[in-house]
Amino acid sequence: MGVGWRYFITFNTWKKFELSFQARQIALDTCLFFNNQRYKVFIVVVMPDHVHLIVQPLLKTESKFWSLSEIMKSMKGYSAKKIAAAMNHIGVVWQDERYDRIVRDAHEFENFWNYIRLNPVRAGLSETPEQYPFLWQQPSLDLSSNQFPYL
Repeated sequence: MGVGWRYFITFNTWKKFELSFQARQIALDTCLFFNNQRYKVFIVVVMPDHVHLIVQPLLKTESKFWSLSEIMKSMKGYSAKKIAAAMNHIGVVWQDERYDRIVRDAHEFENFWNYIRLNPVRAGLSETPEQYPFLWQQPSLDLSSNQFPYL
């Protein structure tokens, strides 16, 4: 993993298991729990059966970054326990797999950013991204400056 890499990540519920509103809030809170500690979250949306986010691993030690595997294990493991309890669900919550892609430049970042923001609108869950309660985006990020966001 290179210094400063950002990743577009998608992970899905097991067999399209639909998350309740409370479960979606748990997943959102979990994705943000270690924000600016283990990783930096730029944007995240929790949909009824999947999650999209752009994340950047941060330093774990002076020379080693948190791995995507560690980050995802933490997010999915903790949220699965809380979601199972909240929904009285017995069984698997998240698929083992995830889709991740390195965000290579400002153009890709903006494309992924807009894809994530508009996901609830395209799915008919809200009229605007801002109306969807399970979308969080870094408040100070200005994509209109056309600069690739750095730490």
